[in-house]
Amino acid sequence: MIKNISQITTPNLFIRPYTLSDAAELRNAITESLDSLLPWMPWALDEPQDVHKKEELINSWIDARSKGEDFVFAIFDKSNTFAGSTGLHLRVGPGALETGYWIRKKFHRKGFATEAAYAMTKAGLIYGEIEKMILKCDAKNEISSRIPRRLGYTYIGESFSKIHNAMHLNFCMSKNEFKEMKEFESTDIYMIDNTE
Repeated sequence: MIKNISQITTPNLFIRPYTLSDAAELRNAITESLDSLLPWMPWALDEPQDVHKKEELINSWIDARSKGEDFVFAIFDKSNTFAGSTGLHLRVGPGALETGYWIRKKFHRKGFATEAAYAMTKAGLIYGEIEKMILKCDAKNEISSRIPRRLGYTYIGESFSKIHNAMHLNFCMSKNEFKEMKEFESTDIYMIDNTE
């Protein structure tokens, strides 16, 4: 089960569920990256926010995770510096999970979004009790739209996102389409043992 994922390690990243201690770094990363987030993330319009608001947000993610409703993860580089956010989301209907990502501006162009998307895809397909993963991005975001193609997702068409007020490109990968990628073969998923 996804809610039992305690951490994911990739060649360059450490990905884990958020804790309240991440609030200040989440706020700092968003504030530093605001100009690159505003064109694509509607929630960025409400930024910057104070640490208390980030603590409330993280508490909502922790609650959603415990109920099995949504799964949001913090991304760190190997020096344990907060590098962005990703997740596995149930909002695309039964039998599927959606993943997405944003990366802190100082870590752009290092391949972190691709690496995080690979980790989420692998975790979702192995532990999500689903048949397919969905990845969506703004049709104008050329950099982001390269990521699902690179990972082997199939383009399935466009749709209008009311939340984003923009056209989105939609990509899909089924369980049988997932292929281990040599550059990410050291990706490991660790689970909490809830057998007690």
